[in-house]
Amino acid sequence: MTIAIRVAEYKRHAQECREQAKRMQEPEERDTLERLAQIWEKLADVSEHHPELVPSDRVEAAVVYGCDGQKIGTIERLMLEKLSGTVAYAVVKCGGVLQGHIHHYPLPWNSLKYNATRKAYETDVSLEQLRSGPSELDGQAFDWGDRSPIYPQYWTL
Repeated sequence: MTIAIRVAEYKRHAQECREQAKRMQEPEERDTLERLAQIWEKLADVSEHHPELVPSDRVEAAVVYGCDGQKIGTIERLMLEKLSGTVAYAVVKCGGVLQGHIHHYPLPWNSLKYNATRKAYETDVSLEQLRSGPSELDGQAFDWGDRSPIYPQYWTL
């Protein structure tokens, strides 16, 4: 979906909320619909004026290529810092049916650069370098939350 189509859709949702609000008799219902209309308008404004923003569900499952140009894996999830809301790192899923066991590796967000031509992310790390760091096999209980106490200086690229 192009940005223009998305912006038009958000504006249409805002207008629909305002029209429904006019038909509501209860003030709370009108206020709720008006707040929803404002949210849709804000989404339209952000989408229109900040096209560099991307929804997280479009980043998850994106392919990651290493410094050698080979596919490392796909982004499975993004880990956010609770207080700042910034992305700390991506959990990259490697392996699979023909490649053996599936492993998950943390990759610092600032090491990933988006390549619009490839529609994928690229990093200066190779799969071999990634494999030498922390990982976890599927099926094992593993908390990808707070990695800082365990690997305080792991990724110094």
